[in-house]
Amino acid sequence: MCRIIILTLYAHHQTRAITSITQTHLTPTTILQQSNMSQPLLDQIQQGWESYNDERSWRPFVLPLLLWSSTYIYTRTRSDKTHPLSHKWHEWNELHNIHNVGSLLLALVSLYFHSNAILNERVVILWNFSYFCVDLIDTTTRRDVPFILHALFCLACGTFNYTTPVCRVLRMNSKAALLEASSPFLHLAKRTKAPLHFVAFAVMFTLCRMVWIPVIISQLLASEEMNGWKDWRVLLVCAFYGLNVYWYLQILKILWTGGKKTKSDKTVVEEGADKKEQ
Repeated sequence: MCRIIILTLYAHHQTRAITSITQTHLTPTTILQQSNMSQPLLDQIQQGWESYNDERSWRPFVLPLLLWSSTYIYTRTRSDKTHPLSHKWHEWNELHNIHNVGSLLLALVSLYFHSNAILNERVVILWNFSYFCVDLIDTTTRRDVPFILHALFCLACGTFNYTTPVCRVLRMNSKAALLEASSPFLHLAKRTKAPLHFVAFAVMFTLCRMVWIPVIISQLLASEEMNGWKDWRVLLVCAFYGLNVYWYLQILKILWTGGKKTKSDKTVVEEGADKKEQ
């Protein structure tokens, strides 16, 4: 009799244990049901990206343009003139880092997969094109000639990358976007004023611009659709390289002098002050 009671209690205990395990662990059926519930959301995300990535969609241009233009308007309409960003969109480093890092991520994905079905090259082009539209307005209002030229070069290069089939196939805009890898180091050096950070920027500028731009030019020259050195697109990139050489000389000058003003710089400043007094 005792033996029967013990066996009955043991069987009851095993039944409760099995029930507890069933309740605390997902069964294949439960997993499948949850998967079916999340599938519509995944389908919507996929459809949304396909629509955004479509060759006929202008959202890759309009949405980033709203970001850049709204932030520019914000800095231009600051009623508090003492605010550090008042009329200083160009000094909003966090915002410009969003553009730089976004360009790099899009470029790396574009170059890695090399598939318009995954990431259309025009998405990378329009991300940068929308930024430099606002950048051109900002540099023009500030009368910053070197950066006006930079914005014009970037817009012109973006235009021929968009309209030239071979550039779309070679993903030239994504390759050019890798130049932006040096920009976050510039923003860091400007913020901290640390010599080591400026050296890091100088190294990145050398690799990303002094070395990488000639590689891009050589790939353009190797294309049969380009007319060699006479092709205006090649000449445009060469002119852009010339602007970067000008900046590189300024960087080397700072490295050589340690950021101290030379006699020639002081003379220019004094002449400018004399002109203002006159």
